[in-house]
Amino acid sequence: MPHKQHAYYDEILRNSGVTEVLRDLLGDDATLLTSKLNTKAPGGGAAVEWHQDWAFYPHTNDSLLAFGLLLEDVDMENGPLQVVPGSHKRFDSPEEIAHFPILPAPAPALRTLTAEEREAACRQYCEAMPGAVQLHLRAGDFAMYRNSLWHIGSYVPYVKRAT
Repeated sequence: MPHKQHAYYDEILRNSGVTEVLRDLLGDDATLLTSKLNTKAPGGGAAVEWHQDWAFYPHTNDSLLAFGLLLEDVDMENGPLQVVPGSHKRFDSPEEIAHFPILPAPAPALRTLTAEEREAACRQYCEAMPGAVQLHLRAGDFAMYRNSLWHIGSYVPYVKRAT
């Protein structure tokens, strides 16, 4: 957990206003359970499966939220977070099940592909989820969503950046 490993990340959580925004939105009973950094290295094009975060946490409720603070602008050119709006409120749709009958939805094999082929395969995979939208956000913006929301971080292999 970055905020427990380095004072810089702890400082961001405690003194940047992030905690106050979350407390205003969620109330005083909100608790930080974990933290992580999602980075996208240049030349590291990869696809992370479409997924819901509840599968990664040992909890029996769905009241958990993910909160992502962007360090750089993110748009179509450098691989935005993609979500399926409303998917946190319902069971998987017939269209989602038809496109992705195995969960988490297996990502494409990329090892033998060129950078251009990796990018095309990742984009095709990301765009196959019915109802998905891209979140084009600016540095300093944040995304917050329930652990049951279908989402994916898309990666563009040749763009040097961090998220």
